[in-house]
Amino acid sequence: ASWLQREEQIANPYFGASMLRCGEIQQTVPGVLNGPVQATPPESPANAAAPSNSIESETLDSSQSLPQETLPEPPTMPVDEAADLSITEVFARYLEVQRHLASDEPVLARKSLGELFTAVVSSAETTSDKAVELQLHTMHGVLLAAKNNAGPEADLEALRTVFRDVTVPLLAIEQAVGNPTSTPLYTVHCPMAFDDAGADWIQVEPQVSNPYFGASMLRCGAVQRISKGH
Repeated sequence: ASWLQREEQIANPYFGASMLRCGEIQQTVPGVLNGPVQATPPESPANAAAPSNSIESETLDSSQSLPQETLPEPPTMPVDEAADLSITEVFARYLEVQRHLASDEPVLARKSLGELFTAVVSSAETTSDKAVELQLHTMHGVLLAAKNNAGPEADLEALRTVFRDVTVPLLAIEQAVGNPTSTPLYTVHCPMAFDDAGADWIQVEPQVSNPYFGASMLRCGAVQRISKGH
């Protein structure tokens, strides 16, 4: 492959540092201010008889300005691809909340719920799936109410209630579009959560890690379903 460069020393753009000096100069082309461009040096009488419209005969008036190069616009991400990425972000933030609640970390869980809120808003703006959009709006309502009512000092039990309420629409999204992450997801049910009312959640570990009880009953629950990642 060929390329143009300004420097005399080879600087290979195809290999970079791994083989920076690989290559050889094939032709030196003078700049416009140094005279007309010559693609082939005149080595024989045949070259001297080049047609008048050849590149050797072209000169540029110094009073003329060079045309401005128009760079191509960067490619725009397709809407569907952007939506897929935003849904993946929603799941990633949700899984962070699950881990922090299972570890009895209210400060980190509250922070991750805030990040989940941001991801839900972004995803709702990009998705074209009406069913998914409806579930995202449900999650948004739950998180917004928690943000307005719970305040910065929300305790673990309050955070766990919010997590339960966002899990329901998230499970609906997962069942509608599948697992958007690159790892398997495990849907787990704990029959004793919330005074034996029971509650579900999604996690990435095959071993049960209960976000509703934390260390007190970390292994309470059973895997109900495994969803393979992409």
